[in-house]
Amino acid sequence: MVASKLKKDINGLILLYPGFNIGDVIHLSSPSLEEMPDVMDYQGWVTLGKIYGSDLWDIDVYKKACKYDKDVLIIHGTNDKMVPHNYSEKADKLFKKSELKFIEGAGHGFRDKNFDIAVKYIDEYLDKIK
Repeated sequence: MVASKLKKDINGLILLYPGFNIGDVIHLSSPSLEEMPDVMDYQGWVTLGKIYGSDLWDIDVYKKACKYDKDVLIIHGTNDKMVPHNYSEKADKLFKKSELKFIEGAGHGFRDKNFDIAVKYIDEYLDKIK
């Protein structure tokens, strides 16, 4: 979202398993803004506070982020339980100049051979936008 505000200063984006699901996470955590709890636990891994949720409640993350119109590389694992890869598929369709690379079987975070695959995709992208 910040990059779309600073387009002239940012030549390209690399998004690793981006959290385009955060709006859905917030809305599923609370039936309404008024009933939002002080603390929300996301998958036992991330604690989100009420201020964070309140700030995001009315934001269309896709609409704001996908205004960025320069080259974007999205890398996402097909076995990501934290951020399902279909969110990146939607973003790929909304960005004007986007390339989506999947890492088969990878989860949220790239380790071992998946790290090497991600680095290869990043190197190729950086060579392309030079």
